[in-house]
Formats: sequence, C-alpha cells, structure tokens
Amino acid sequence: MAAGADFCLPRSCSGSPGPEWTNSSCAFMPVGSQCTAACPSGQQGIGYVASCTIGGWQVTARDCSTIIVEVPTCKSLPTPSAPAGSTGWAADCVGRGDGETCRAACAVSNDIMSSYTGPGYSAVCQPGQWTLQPGGECKACVTSFSGVGRNPGETGNSKYGVLPTNDGRFVLVADRFNNRVLVFSARDLTYITEWQGLQFATGLAQAPGNNGKVYVSANDIGISLMYEVDPSTGAVTTQSVYALGFGVDVASDGTVYGTYSSSQVVG
Repeated sequence: MAAGADFCLPRSCSGSPGPEWTNSSCAFMPVGSQCTAACPSGQQGIGYVASCTIGGWQVTARDCSTIIVEVPTCKSLPTPSAPAGSTGWAADCVGRGDGETCRAACAVSNDIMSSYTGPGYSAVCQPGQWTLQPGGECKACVTSFSGVGRNPGETGNSKYGVLPTNDGRFVLVADRFNNRVLVFSARDLTYITEWQGLQFATGLAQAPGNNGKVYVSANDIGISLMYEVDPSTGAVTTQSVYALGFGVDVASDGTVYGTYSSSQVVG
C-alpha cells in the first residue's frame, strides 16, 4: 500500500438489521449504537436487538415468544357428593372451562322404589368455580310412608285410603288400626300431623275447592260411619251413621257417595 494513503472506514450502518426491525429507524445509525424493536402484539420478551459495527449490523438478541393465557377451569366436581336422587356428576366435568355446564341426571332403576324423576341438577363453570343453577330436583317416583307403629308418623298395620288434597300440599292416609288420619307433606311424604278420634278410618275423599271438607268413611263389624272433617284444623264437624263404611267419593256438585260391602252405592 502506498505511503500516506487514507483508510476509508464505515461510520454508520445502512438499512435495517432484518425484517423484525422494519418499523424501527435503524438506517444510518452510527457505529457503536444499538437498534431495538419491540415484540409484536401477542408476544413477550426483551424484543429484537442489533448493534452497528464497522462490519455492519450484528444481531445480538431475538427474544420474543407467544404469550400463553391460562383459561380458568373448574378443577373439581360441582359438589363433593352426588345430589339427592341423582346418578352423580360426570367425571369429565373436572377441568371444564368458563361457560361450560355439568349435569347430574336423576337416577332411574328397574326397581320403582329406587327410581327418581325430575329435571336433575345443572352447574355452570364461571370462571374457575361451579355455580349451581336454580330449579334442580330429583323426586322419588314412589316414597314409602314410615314403618308400622303407634308413634306420630307411623301408619300402623292397616293402611286403607290415601288422598292427595286439592291444594296439592298434603297427602292424607287413613290409619284404620289406630283410629286416625295422618297428614304428610306432598313434597316428600314427611309426617306433619294427624287427625285423631276417627274410629275405624277407611276411605277418604274431599269436596271441591282447596279447603273443601274431607269425608272419612269408617267400618268395622256392626259399625259404619261417615265423618266430615275441616281440613284446616282436623276437627270433625259432622259424624253420621250410615251403611256406607267402605269407599267414599265426592262429585263436582258436592254430593257425597259411599259404598258398603252388602249394599248398593248410596248417595
């Protein structure tokens, strides 16, 4: 090289370090400076970094990765145990996401005494926690009354007439053996109270209306009675001696009909 010749060295870097820096003002940055570019939307990291050297752009970092958003999930079943009368929550309800539902269907069996009916139960995952929905229910298709005995709620040996009341609130059972009528809740047949002093109670019927009089037929050897009972109090308002001690019913016009084993139907 000839003596006294000058060396021409670059004083800046032209262009951009790469496509990641397209929107950055990297062109003509002086040697020794850095040009950075942020991570695009939806990604995280320190971004893209390049240094301007006498040899041009040198990339020193490409650090961007996709942001992973954890979606809340329900990590357990809606309730620890199966809701009453249901088959239980499906095992795959665990891990369901926001807005997804889980159901527990009513149990159905070939044994009618073990079968239930109703809408079942439902829960919604919101978010990460189960919320039970209103209206869930499984009702027994058949519910047995309490056992044999004289205590309140026990229907005794001789269960005869059974009558759902007109208002849908109660179920009446004629307990002939203990001379009474028992009152149960129509919802689950739990014992509520009893009407006493109804000797040999056999048949049951109710006159029209939610508070219509209840008629109780009674029969034993040589005895045939018909009681008229106020359903709100259980008080006997009328006691008649008829040969009508077995079946009893009330027509829509209020006429009372009864039967006896050795006579015709009498109104």
